[in-house]
Amino acid sequence: MIKLKDILKEVGDKQLYYHVSPTNYNVGDIIKPYFDSDKYSIGDSSAPTRKAVETILNKAKPSNQSSRDKSIFIFKTLPDAKQYAKDMGGRFIYLVSSSISISWHDMNWIDVLFGKAAGWGGGLPATLKDIPLDSLKELQRFAGYYWQGKSASDLTTRYAYSSPKWEGMTKNSVKVIKKVK
Repeated sequence: MIKLKDILKEVGDKQLYYHVSPTNYNVGDIIKPYFDSDKYSIGDSSAPTRKAVETILNKAKPSNQSSRDKSIFIFKTLPDAKQYAKDMGGRFIYLVSSSISISWHDMNWIDVLFGKAAGWGGGLPATLKDIPLDSLKELQRFAGYYWQGKSASDLTTRYAYSSPKWEGMTKNSVKVIKKVK
């Protein structure tokens, strides 16, 4: 059993966060960025729409931000990590240590982008070519809010987000301190 004093000694001046992954890591493993939007799936047929959303996000990304496919995603709180693991069909949750070079983004914007983009598919997964230009501009504005770290609950009235779901992104590797679930 790992003791808190051993964890704190191991971490030093790094911060502790939670990482959710389908991969079964061991304590001490180093997790490098691995996200690939071309392979990202939660077991449904929405991959073209997800790819469209990732393309919109990448085009809106400021040059000083790490791209999503070259980042590790982390959470500040265990409840947020547990909810995400549940939403993704049950995944492993790890306590990880990381340097402080982390940018924070409200995951609700991903839901907003996906929901609006999916609406243009006519019952099928939507691609970028399915989205009218005026709607695409709105999606690009929302993607900008994501990168700026703005809360969707503060800026949207059509979507019922009572609170932000903050995901942290770092281009650095993280170290597994403890397997939580």
